[in-house]
Amino acid sequence: MTTNNVLAFTRPTPSGPPHAKPAPLRLLRPPFEPPRPAEVCAPTPEPDHFAAAHPLAEVVRRRCRELDHSALPGRHVGPVGCGQCWEAAIRADERFVVEYDLDDAAPVPADDLDEIALERAMRGERVPLTEYERTIAIHRLRAAGLTVHQIAKRLHVGAARVGAVLNPDLPSAALAA
Repeated sequence: MTTNNVLAFTRPTPSGPPHAKPAPLRLLRPPFEPPRPAEVCAPTPEPDHFAAAHPLAEVVRRRCRELDHSALPGRHVGPVGCGQCWEAAIRADERFVVEYDLDDAAPVPADDLDEIALERAMRGERVPLTEYERTIAIHRLRAAGLTVHQIAKRLHVGAARVGAVLNPDLPSAALAA
């Protein structure tokens, strides 16, 4: 049965001469209005858990860039990347945790090294390091022949901090001079 047939059944019969127009149809409820495109694609506020400080943010950013997802507006969840890349990174991270029987609740030893983070930091990338990792990076860069100022610039720390690690016996006033 087509829509016209349904309307024919619901149309009131004319109550006048044959040339009179039938009464207009009355809708019992307002018609459905689809959402406007601006409402559908409007960016949502950045949730705190998808911020740039998230441990997987760099993975998401790199994946989104490699897949060229930045060309599609309205797909990003926060400033880092799109939902598809966030989901892929989170699922891959979870698979890694399960595969290697890692426990999120297990404390990380203070002398545990993240070699990948160390390598990235020693190349000059801004990577969060523990104090122990920063100390190791400073000593490795010094062994590679870099000066205190070059190390400070590469690790994005002050020269006094590098000097304090390399010369722990010197007072801090001597390192600042």
